[in-house]
Amino acid sequence: MNKLTGQEIIAKVKESKVDIDDFAWENYDHEELGLGEIEEIEQVGGEGEGDHWHSVKLFKDHDVYLKVVGYYASHDGTSFYGDCIHEVKPVERTVTFYE
Repeated sequence: MNKLTGQEIIAKVKESKVDIDDFAWENYDHEELGLGEIEEIEQVGGEGEGDHWHSVKLFKDHDVYLKVVGYYASHDGTSFYGDCIHEVKPVERTVTFYE
């Protein structure tokens, strides 16, 4: 399998028959996309966590991380609007706490 860039993977996801909600919540067969193994690295948001929601997915065969960003509302669940998929990279940060 040839390695694809983040933009190429985003284009394949958008061109596929997989709905963005299903992609975000991993409610589909990963083989439908034909992009190899996909692992959800992080999911943040939802009930009790404010209106922000996101999921970071690693496309292992391509070494590409994509972040899907949505908005959560208790009466409507999670919604996705416009350009909600972006390529991201892991970054380590040092944080100092005073306790």
